[in-house]
Amino acid sequence: MSPEFFDEIPVADTELDAAVCACLHQLIATLKPGYAEMIRRIDLNEESRAAVAADLGLSLANLAVRLHRARHALKLRLVEMCLTCPEHGFIDCGCDTVRRVELLRAASAAKG
Repeated sequence: MSPEFFDEIPVADTELDAAVCACLHQLIATLKPGYAEMIRRIDLNEESRAAVAADLGLSLANLAVRLHRARHALKLRLVEMCLTCPEHGFIDCGCDTVRRVELLRAASAAKG
């Protein structure tokens, strides 16, 4: 690798963001409220596990178990609701939100 490789600052990849199922937030809302809160705070908002555990009055071990259960519940919900085979990483999601994003991306590419 060239030394310049390490000087490059990663740029947010909008295509990757669009590839992630856009309905994720809607699916999180269908989980048990405690599960949804943990996923939002730890996985999406990147709060520390220690801070979340202290706020909820849980030990770190108990938080880890509950977070594991929450992630498993979300995984099951994704498999239930997503139109794409889970083996392909939900890249070709068929939900309306992703379709709108793809149309906007195509229109933007046609302009430029």
